[in-house]
Amino acid sequence: MTDDPGQHAKAVEFFRGRSAESPAYVSLLVFVETCWVMKSHYRITNRKISLLFSGLMDSREIVFEDPDFIASIFSANGFEKLDISDYVIAAIATKAGCLKTVTFDNAAARRVPGMELLA
Repeated sequence: MTDDPGQHAKAVEFFRGRSAESPAYVSLLVFVETCWVMKSHYRITNRKISLLFSGLMDSREIVFEDPDFIASIFSANGFEKLDISDYVIAAIATKAGCLKTVTFDNAAARRVPGMELLA
């Protein structure tokens, strides 16, 4: 994103300095936040987000927390309409042994496996 030229220049410089020996690390929380910013502020579709991150995950200069989990998000049923953060919240809860994740979000309850509307 180039909406802030100063930040863009610093990000470019940072990533140019990464290598397989000194990679950048992207936690799951950073991944989710970045997806949210891309979708809500820049109106980037989930498909484009998946293409971008799939390419980044192939890089030796960037290490992702749980890349297999992130890749599984991109192949989830209904991915195009999912809110990625809702999906991650429900998946982490399921992994922790929860049977359901409750939400007040009607769309999330309909679209996200493991989410249930708290009405």
